[in-house]
Amino acid sequence: MFSSGSFTLVQLLLTIRTVDPTIVEAPPTFIAEPLQTEVVVVISSREQAALVTQEHEPRANGAAAVRPFDATDLKICKGRNACCTKRIEDEIVKSSGNIFKSQIEDKLIVLRHLVNSNANAFRTFFYNSLNACHEQLDALFGRTYGPFYQRNSQVFDTFFNRLRAFSSPFSNVKVSQVVDRLFEEMFVIIYQLINPMQTVTVEQRRCMIEGMEEIRPFSDISKKLTIHMEKSLLLWKQFVTGLDQVHEILGSFMNVSMSEKCRINVARLWDCSLCSGEAESKPCPELCVDVMQGCLIGWAQVDQQWNSVIDSLRKISTRLRGAQNLHSVLQPLPVQLSEAVMEMQERGITVSNKVVARCYSVHDHLRVALPMEVRPHFENQRRRRDIAHRTAGERAINFGKVLDTLLDSFKDRLTTLRGWFTGLPKSLCMDSALMADDGEDCWNGSASGNYSKENGLVREGENPNCPSDLPMRGLFVDERLRLGMLAFRLQNTFRSHNYTSYQIEGSADAEDDEDYAEGSGSLSIVSLYSSESREKTSDLLPHTLSNSMQHLVHLKLSAALVLQLLWWLS
Repeated sequence: MFSSGSFTLVQLLLTIRTVDPTIVEAPPTFIAEPLQTEVVVVISSREQAALVTQEHEPRANGAAAVRPFDATDLKICKGRNACCTKRIEDEIVKSSGNIFKSQIEDKLIVLRHLVNSNANAFRTFFYNSLNACHEQLDALFGRTYGPFYQRNSQVFDTFFNRLRAFSSPFSNVKVSQVVDRLFEEMFVIIYQLINPMQTVTVEQRRCMIEGMEEIRPFSDISKKLTIHMEKSLLLWKQFVTGLDQVHEILGSFMNVSMSEKCRINVARLWDCSLCSGEAESKPCPELCVDVMQGCLIGWAQVDQQWNSVIDSLRKISTRLRGAQNLHSVLQPLPVQLSEAVMEMQERGITVSNKVVARCYSVHDHLRVALPMEVRPHFENQRRRRDIAHRTAGERAINFGKVLDTLLDSFKDRLTTLRGWFTGLPKSLCMDSALMADDGEDCWNGSASGNYSKENGLVREGENPNCPSDLPMRGLFVDERLRLGMLAFRLQNTFRSHNYTSYQIEGSADAEDDEDYAEGSGSLSIVSLYSSESREKTSDLLPHTLSNSMQHLVHLKLSAALVLQLLWWLS
């Protein structure tokens, strides 16, 4: 008797009055009163209500008189031939609401898993790319510089650790700071190498670092390297961090309570046909979509900000696939650092003289001049470096192919996620397989027939399945605001602006940005505090940051702005 569809627990209270007609004498006192028996029956929500509440009267001439239950107290599943009790109706409303809520949560779980799995895949690729670059540099420098590199390899270990720390969302470190720290360490080490007779004190070390702009030991290689790395790494960091935040924001939609009107409409859609006494029929497709749209009308309003986030992620993924390809940035890094080392070695005499003139007194011992015969040695280093680089470069090609595959697959997924909140009602109806096929008799909410109400999103005010009293002129105000802020930051990162804190200002007549062409609204985020600071940090590793949460957005909202936000979110 049970179908393969979704089941609803329906409790049928059967009152059975039993009197044995063969008893002539008065019955004993323990059966003098009618025997009351309560039976709980489980039936499918898709089965016809063949089981009705019956009252068996004392038999006359051996025949049982059966009278249908008069369902005068029903408010939802009512009709001329209704066969359910008020208790059954209440159970239907409760069960249908719980099933509907669990279906929405299942959709969100799948979406969050998709976002989180991609974020983890890109994060893993970033770390693996750094590890591959580090191994490539280790092989290249080990073959080119031998013991000199082995004695000072910890400088490059720290450099890559700082790049890993940079990718953390809790890190305020900038790529320029990481690169500057590396070249400062390299400057002091190489200076001591080419001037073994001199000792570098703490004061002289500070003097050398402060004078790097004037001395230019590596020419302009450090600046070129910073420009080459910064855009791609920053874009990559914001890309992965953005996915993490999308995953977090989607979690706020879990465990959302459904309104009583929504529960009633879902019960009328799914289970009231059980009580109709008519032939079994599935809900009309228009009714299913309309009820879902009515229940999820607050969810549909999220699509404007959601689509902006999706569009921003697609733009960033396109750029990471092309001009800002992470593989293209990291693959030449070992050779670029090797060029910097050789640049200072070749300019050793000039650099050393500038250091002595700036940071040493006349009483200090002058260094021994670097002999000019070292140039052939530099040429030998370059030949060994080129051989090692070709070998390591062949192994690194696979990382570029993996990145292309990841980004192409992710962009395809993003295309399907656009309009996810607006498409949720139809998706729920399609996946639940509850809608009747075209041409079949279907349940229209009160009887088997056609459904001709207005669409829940098109004319919500005239649709009884759509609530007319949405709270706060919109649902999920906080989630929509967070998605809008995320889209704003991603777009500014795409435009090479790095902002870590900003204000929000509203304007009732502001025009949309060209990248927000899909939606409308008047919110403009205009007061920005750039994170481009020239201050140095004492340590660039994340566990030593004194205020790791400074990257969080600080919103300064006036009373007038709150009203403007509510107007924009309505």
